[in-house]
Amino acid sequence: MQKFPLAFAAWLIASPVLAQTQEFLEAPTVKDLLRVRYSPGQKKMQYAIDDGATFREIRSDALFLTRESIYLTYPNLNPLRFQPSTSVKAVDDPTHDTIKKLIESVLSVVPLVAPGAPPVPSASIAPRCYNTGFDQLLRTDDLGARKVTAMVQSWITKIDLGFTNDSGGPSAIAAGATAIKGDADKIRDVNTAADNQLKIFDTCLQTVGDQTARSNHLTYRFAVTEVLKQRKALVAVIDQLRSSLNKTYSDSQSWVGPNDSDFVISTEIRPTASKMQVVTVKVASVDIRADPVSGALSVGGSEVGTAELTVRSFSPFATEVGVGAVFGTLTTLKYGTSMNDEGETVVGEPTESETSISPTIMVNFVCRCGAKRFSPMFQIGVAASKDLPALLFGGGIRLFGMGSGDIALGGGLMLGWIKDLQKLEVDDPVGGSADIDADLAFRSTPDQGGYFVIQYTF
Repeated sequence: MQKFPLAFAAWLIASPVLAQTQEFLEAPTVKDLLRVRYSPGQKKMQYAIDDGATFREIRSDALFLTRESIYLTYPNLNPLRFQPSTSVKAVDDPTHDTIKKLIESVLSVVPLVAPGAPPVPSASIAPRCYNTGFDQLLRTDDLGARKVTAMVQSWITKIDLGFTNDSGGPSAIAAGATAIKGDADKIRDVNTAADNQLKIFDTCLQTVGDQTARSNHLTYRFAVTEVLKQRKALVAVIDQLRSSLNKTYSDSQSWVGPNDSDFVISTEIRPTASKMQVVTVKVASVDIRADPVSGALSVGGSEVGTAELTVRSFSPFATEVGVGAVFGTLTTLKYGTSMNDEGETVVGEPTESETSISPTIMVNFVCRCGAKRFSPMFQIGVAASKDLPALLFGGGIRLFGMGSGDIALGGGLMLGWIKDLQKLEVDDPVGGSADIDADLAFRSTPDQGGYFVIQYTF
């Protein structure tokens, strides 16, 4: 019988017990969605649960519970304003900076200083070939730093307004994508008109025979071609940005929560009874800046918020190991030798003594019953003594905020295995005390007693 309590003690030591009892008891339970966001006003990461609209600060070492699995979502996500990312088990999400890179590509094709229209050709160019249509088209639709910045900001505003109408994430993204397409089409139309003007110019150029005039014509044509090349590259990247928005954010399956306004930013997070999930959430801003002197544009992607949270499998009880003073005794037997009437050495009558039990491990299962200062609990203890192994089963009260530390009061049934004679009996002849010790072994059934415990270390 000694092996059973020892094995039970080893199981308790190996079990995933945690000391943060109060944090577990007060941890919110998430059914499906954990909504996280960055608050620019408070400069803090916040959370809300499922369909809840009240957002609270995500504090350090935040703990959440779920009965099955959850997803992390970002409410009213405008991917042109913020880019969230998550990592579970240190596996990063590689898609979080796609939009930022695309915006960088948009801005990279805008000249550092807006070129405007090509320079007016010199007077030596034959009037019949110079076409003022280039100047009118390209000057009217000048794509300088300020205009492109304003254009991108209008896309951001369109998506924000889409959410204010409670029409859901897909509709908000569609509004932004429509605005992007509209701007791209306007630039594309001007580029097509400029291409047509260039064809007229090239036809006329064939009739220019003077070498000086022809050289000036070619110089002007090169300037026009370079401007058109930049504008076409800009349209191509804007089209790619719109395509990425539609591909990544327009799928209705990726939007959940109230009015389908929350974008799913994590894979399924499924903790188990033996394994927690530690999740890191980061939010980077997408900031577009134009240099006031040079007009150079850049995209800032600085991290504005980060939070680490733990998701554990729900349990109605918080498990903890407690240490304290245990009061419990069992009556043990001590055998010795005596002499019978024939002068033989025999097993004498046993003497009884009260032996104190001091469990080496006491595990509490504290109920999630909603109380702030105390919670009921049941507990299991084990004394892995080689002389008096015992198991303890009981209950009690777990108290919180008691001065310098927490305490628990418990008590209940104690089952102890005492040693007794196996084959020998009282008055049986023996060679001496060694024969008695060799015959002693634990009883097959435990003796019962009671215990009381005061725990003060967890």
